[in-house]
Amino acid sequence: MTPVPDNITEEHFRRALAEIDPDKVPPEAQSSVYDLVHEGKRYPPLYTLSLASKYANGQELDMAGLKEGLGTSGFKMIG
Repeated sequence: MTPVPDNITEEHFRRALAEIDPDKVPPEAQSSVYDLVHEGKRYPPLYTLSLASKYANGQELDMAGLKEGLGTSGFKMIG
């Protein structure tokens, strides 16, 4: 499982959201259960978290190694 860095801030998420066009999310990055809703638009949480990590640490997270759902570290960070 991919560890979620704990240094990702709200600003990193804002930068990630600004980069994402919700209508052009790659198929492999689509959410399967939950969506992150920001200003009325839906975003895939793991993709957003991965991009936020890029702004915080210079590297996107491996989404295949992230778990989605209640109780996961990524969910707690986004939720």
